This record gives sequence, C-alpha cells and structure tokens, in this order.
Amino acid sequence: MCLSNVYEKSPDADNLIFRNIADVQFEGNTLVMTDIMGVPRRLEATVKKIDLLENYIIVEMS
Repeated sequence: MCLSNVYEKSPDADNLIFRNIADVQFEGNTLVMTDIMGVPRRLEATVKKIDLLENYIIVEMS
C-alpha cells in the first residue's frame, strides 16, 4: 500500500500538514485528501510536486 504525507513548501517535519493520505481529488481550488482511515481533509492549495518513490506531496497554500 502506498500512502503519502503532505507538506507545505518542502518535505521537512516542520512543514507536515497531513499523514497517511491514500487518495487525492481536485474540486476547483480545493484538494480533498482522504487518509487511510477514510477521513476526508480539505485544503485550499495547489499541488507543486508529487514524489511517488519517497511518498510525499508538496502543496502551496492558496
């Protein structure tokens, strides 16, 4: 199973926003990220980078 952590600006612990994200959907300017427990989390941001090998997503807040 591939889960990702979501960070703002860079993949540093200080920038961590969400852990264990299993699904990302786009609704206009809103990202809807669902974690491993099925809990959706909404964030007004744009995706800047997705690293599938290191399992992280970098976002920029709107």
